Amino acid sequence: KAAAPDAPPLPPTNEAGTPPPLPPPSPNDAPSLVPPPAPVPPPAAAPGGLLDEDRPSKLRLAAWVTTAGTVLLLASGAITGLTAQTRADEISRQQMTLNSSGQTAPFDAALDERFRNLFSEGRMLNGLAIGLLSAAGAAAVVSATLFILDRRPSGAKADAPKVLLLPSVTQQGAGLAATVAF
Repeated sequence: KAAAPDAPPLPPTNEAGTPPPLPPPSPNDAPSLVPPPAPVPPPAAAPGGLLDEDRPSKLRLAAWVTTAGTVLLLASGAITGLTAQTRADEISRQQMTLNSSGQTAPFDAALDERFRNLFSEGRMLNGLAIGLLSAAGAAAVVSATLFILDRRPSGAKADAPKVLLLPSVTQQGAGLAATVAF
């Protein structure tokens, strides 16, 4: 094929019709004005954290679930305690409410029954609130223990003492046994 007279000459081609590969540059070629890129240093190792892992460990997952349970128990205990307080406030309000003659309501069997019901509900709700708040405290201790046990050793921390906590239950009671290895 011939090129048009105004067009630049075509580069030589091989039998397949593609231009031949360029020869590698020789050391005698003029040096490049652009310096070669500096090697990229590896990223610095960040301290271990929650987002460094693809999947959290079973201990860490249990610790987070226990933390959520702690918050739930704490909120439930607080709400139950406030409900118990409203029962006590209702008893006080009933005792101080004045009727149209400026006197407190006469103490009769119906008022006595209402006071007994409010008092009984208040005691039950107060006991439930104490139980829920105590359970929240125990769950918080368990959660903190799980987070501590899940700590990832790194560097000098790998030689730190290890703690093993084991629950123990007998006919006389229950307890927690701790073993510390140095």
